[in-house]
Amino acid sequence: MENQINILHLEDNDNDALLVQLIIKNSGINSTYFQTDNKVDFIEKLNKNKIDIILSDYSLPDYSGNEALEFITKYFPHIPFVFVSGTMGEETAIESLLNGATDYVLKNKLEKLPSAIKRAIKEAKLEKEFKEANEELIQSEKKYRTLINGMSEGLIMADNDEKILFANKQFCEITAYNETEIIGEEIYKFLLTEEYHKLIKEKTKLRQKGIKDTYEVELIRKDGSKIWVKISASPWYDQTNNVIGSIAAFENIDESKKAQIELKKQQDLLQTIIDSTP
Repeated sequence: MENQINILHLEDNDNDALLVQLIIKNSGINSTYFQTDNKVDFIEKLNKNKIDIILSDYSLPDYSGNEALEFITKYFPHIPFVFVSGTMGEETAIESLLNGATDYVLKNKLEKLPSAIKRAIKEAKLEKEFKEANEELIQSEKKYRTLINGMSEGLIMADNDEKILFANKQFCEITAYNETEIIGEEIYKFLLTEEYHKLIKEKTKLRQKGIKDTYEVELIRKDGSKIWVKISASPWYDQTNNVIGSIAAFENIDESKKAQIELKKQQDLLQTIIDSTP
């Protein structure tokens, strides 16, 4: 173990504490050793020093190992806790592990202590790295969701069967559905009239071939009203570059589309009048 570690040992027997120190030193573990035998000093040393691992006897006159374990699991859960005792039976040892202890070593088998310390330190390091990575992932996801929900366009992710797997806030506002009503549903079955069902199926086939495109459709909102949107859809790939669905952005073009349709009606009417004039 290359890096120096700080060991706090809760032990009232000075001879046992000295033996533990010698075994740790002879094993090549680079450490600073602190010994205590009471609650007040135990907590003080925890607060004053960056303790990396705690070793503890099970039975002490003023402060039991179980009490120390309970304190650690509540206030310092990141610090591994190893019982080093001569009074623990197998049943008690198992119970201590269930209560949060990292490991236990019997005093008549102290040769196992160095490996137990190394293993506990390694596991604590891995757990810390996992928690940090998980926290980074959570923060990234929060930033990602904030960004996605802040878009002016609606956004969905759907699988190859057009079942919606994700929908942002703006998409829910466009359709008037909440997220729980949308997730897992097939988009063309409740958001599109039958005239668009065939179109969406054809677009899905294109997406599975890696083709992206843009098209306009009229969605049916939750209240039955209709709204025109422009869809910009792209293939959604997995890590092996296989298409597993679509990512589609929905732009609200209702006002401009309806104005365009009305203009076309007026133009057609005018053309009809012109054509019918002698």
